[in-house]
Amino acid sequence: MAALTQRWVGVGVGQGGQDCQQQAGLLLLLAAQPTSAQTAEGEGASLAEIASHDGEIFFAGAVRKTIPPNATAMTPQSAVPCPCSDAIPRNTPAGVPPPYLVTSDCFAIAAFGNCNASFMSSFLAELVFNDGFCQISCGRCPCCVAPAAALQKLGATRFLQASAASHWGQDALQVAQPSLLDLLARPGWAGTLLVPTDAAWDAALAQYGPALQSPALLQQVLKFHMLPPEPRTRGLWTTPFMSVGAKLWTSWDGPAPITASAAPLPPGTTAYGGLTGLRLQGPVNSATVVGPSDIMACKAYLTVIDTVLLPFDPASPALAAAATDSGSALAAAVGAAPGQCVLQASAHFNGTVLQDGTGNRQHTVGDCCASCAKAAGCNAFQYCTLKGGCRLLDGTSRPFGSCQLYHDDAVAAGQPPVWVDYNGTTPLISGYVPSVAAASGSG
Repeated sequence: MAALTQRWVGVGVGQGGQDCQQQAGLLLLLAAQPTSAQTAEGEGASLAEIASHDGEIFFAGAVRKTIPPNATAMTPQSAVPCPCSDAIPRNTPAGVPPPYLVTSDCFAIAAFGNCNASFMSSFLAELVFNDGFCQISCGRCPCCVAPAAALQKLGATRFLQASAASHWGQDALQVAQPSLLDLLARPGWAGTLLVPTDAAWDAALAQYGPALQSPALLQQVLKFHMLPPEPRTRGLWTTPFMSVGAKLWTSWDGPAPITASAAPLPPGTTAYGGLTGLRLQGPVNSATVVGPSDIMACKAYLTVIDTVLLPFDPASPALAAAATDSGSALAAAVGAAPGQCVLQASAHFNGTVLQDGTGNRQHTVGDCCASCAKAAGCNAFQYCTLKGGCRLLDGTSRPFGSCQLYHDDAVAAGQPPVWVDYNGTTPLISGYVPSVAAASGSG
């Protein structure tokens, strides 16, 4: 496994990878040469050195390159031409010297339609070329295929249909927000998708049809098949790294992870893997990696499994009792006390902060709901379920387990909160306490 460690740091560099502020390996997208006095290989002329980073030297006018999936070593010599990068714009306040901070990410910038904004065409010194920010996420990269297109090529019809049927709701102006399929159509999503076969989806629908017809619950099932980058290294999950018996934290809003079975690596395995036979155990059922696996899709990987993994039991009495209301059904699915709170995934609202979430860390969103119910004046809350923390569009971050407590005037008047950001790019799950709303509205 030691031989794979270097590849883990740079995993995803080929045809995309993590944003370069998070992974220095992406800077291999630039052609690096030993010294400025030497001729750049394949360029036919001596190039002037302009910058260096983590031991790599960059030259003005050199052809930008990327590491292909089948490379045996992460060296400039194994790179192939590719004109793409996905550098994030910095916050550059007047009078403040560098280094400048990253306050957003390319996926969110693209999702909110800012690819053609003036700040996106600024010059970024370490990228050598003045070709703008977020090339991959903004669809200006010919070297990679977006996850949705890769799913279509894979023949994952049911996964595509389920993704289209899920929705993130409506915003404050009652404008419909994107489905998961709309988001995966953007090439900048970074993570690993566990893709059940069509037969697996058919079997799940036959057994749990009513629950999977609920967009709120279907969304949670799909999010359970989405593995964000590993929190500590920001690397993407491929099957070789799953095979060490890894605990896989997903994007769903409940506390349970997926656990991969430990398995020996076949000779010649690289970080890009392509392994099959791995067993993945969830809280309700398990699945086997049947392949193909580790299919690259810009900044994502796709791995096919034989079963729809369930983060909750769709046949549970608590879920059946709340099935007519999506917010209550979602609360039951993630383990909140029956009738205690109503939840909305991927949602943000404006209210008066009563307690900052950093000082009120809770194990689950159900615990966060209970914390609000006990706090004087609290009738709404926001919770971060992601192990790596939740970075918001304003550049601030909230740690895993952050439970921010609010007083919301709409809830006090007996109404749900007015959801502001209500789509798949919002990394929070929010909710309110209906008993508090009723009590506040009655007075």
